[in-house]
Amino acid sequence: MKKILSLFILSGLIVFSACDPMEDIYNEIDADREPVNAEVSYTFTADDYAAASEYAIKDAVTVEDTANAEDIEDMEAFNMYYTAETYVPYVLTDMYDVLNDGSVATVTYDNYIGGLDYLDNFGSADAYELVTADYDAMGEGEDEPGEWDNFSSSCSPEDYLPDWLLTKYPSAVADDMVAITYAYYSGGVVDLTDYYSFDGTEWAPVSGVYVLTDDDYDEMGAPGAYSNFAYYEGDGPEYYLPAFLEDTYTYAQAGDIKVIVYNFYEGGGVTSICAKEYHFDGSEWTEYDAIIETTNQFIHNGTGWVFDPTETITMSNSDFQIVVDYVGANISVDYVDSYGTAESYYGAGAYYGNFDLRAGKWDAEVFNSWEEAIEDALGTALLPILYPSATLQVNGVDMYYRVIFATYSGAAADYAMKFQVTKAGPDPEFTLDEGPILQ
Repeated sequence: MKKILSLFILSGLIVFSACDPMEDIYNEIDADREPVNAEVSYTFTADDYAAASEYAIKDAVTVEDTANAEDIEDMEAFNMYYTAETYVPYVLTDMYDVLNDGSVATVTYDNYIGGLDYLDNFGSADAYELVTADYDAMGEGEDEPGEWDNFSSSCSPEDYLPDWLLTKYPSAVADDMVAITYAYYSGGVVDLTDYYSFDGTEWAPVSGVYVLTDDDYDEMGAPGAYSNFAYYEGDGPEYYLPAFLEDTYTYAQAGDIKVIVYNFYEGGGVTSICAKEYHFDGSEWTEYDAIIETTNQFIHNGTGWVFDPTETITMSNSDFQIVVDYVGANISVDYVDSYGTAESYYGAGAYYGNFDLRAGKWDAEVFNSWEEAIEDALGTALLPILYPSATLQVNGVDMYYRVIFATYSGAAADYAMKFQVTKAGPDPEFTLDEGPILQ
């Protein structure tokens, strides 16, 4: 006999957090009652990953497949070989056997998106420090490396090292990497190290890479004692590099990525060259994490649980600019302001990143309300440009796009509108399904 969700009579949204997500809401056993339609929220536990792993192992064909399936339990995360989209439904079926067609589950879980194997190349790259003969070979004339046996602002290493490396490493093959240490003059001579990679034809500096110098370690304090980080508690790079990046790249922009190469003392007299990749989100630098927390929606289609492909986007300034440009190109340039960043047809403004709901900021002769204006802006101007290949369904599930946008009416507020794809791309069509809903 199946347990019945009597609380669904009172509420369509139920959040499960107990080890047995149903035990707090099942109040009676009644075989005569029908399954229930409801919305649930749940966060995966170690037991859930183990259960998903078992299902994945059943689908495995090769030894490698089995190892990838077992990783779900071992890492407590899904991976590119055995995805949450496929195996979360198995777990939901076991957990919520009384839920039926139209039920919605919002599930939070971890995904393993892969390590950064390329970082290992920095430690294994051939290292070479230029000597006098090398500078001389690059030219001894005025403003050439051999003049003073160094590089400078008037004698850039990027202008000389690529050709010199072709001579230094004549047997290089594609993807080879070298670390070249050289003298650089900037008010004084300092030693710097750059990494160069070979594409099979030419050498080029690896962009976005910074190799710590002795001065850098000194400025960080304790690491300066031996110009390295160490495995001791509090001496690892994670304690210093975020602050170093913040101080060094004061004008960093959101989305910037930097690779920091450093010395690491492993103990027993062994020091290795290591590298970490850091990402800037607009406020702080964080190390790349191969495991990310993800929240997605799954729905019951009457037969079983399936991944809900609905995409949610939050409009950025560039998205509002798309709307402004659309108005200028397809409605009339007369609606666009002199800066080219705002328009008065829909009321979109890229500078402030919002829709202006105030009278006169959108065309009241065309639209009956600001809601109608924004519906047209999103469904006609924005979504077709962002998703020109939109499909009607994904895995048999209708495709929706949920757009969150900022507004201003004298006070700021965020709203959301949800659109269904009613004509597939190319030239897709999007029809409002619900909204605007205040966020």
